[in-house]
Amino acid sequence: MFDTDNVVVCQYDKITRSRNKWKFHLKDGIMNLSGKDYVFQKANGDAEW
Repeated sequence: MFDTDNVVVCQYDKITRSRNKWKFHLKDGIMNLSGKDYVFQKANGDAEW
């Protein structure tokens, strides 16, 4: 389905951006990272783009 090693499928509560910094609050998701599945209820993250 996807041509990538890492996939996250979830819902989001809130996403904010300040210049090139993003903050996100995710919920009810599943991640496939390097072939291993992870399930979560809530997750928070930061990214620079």
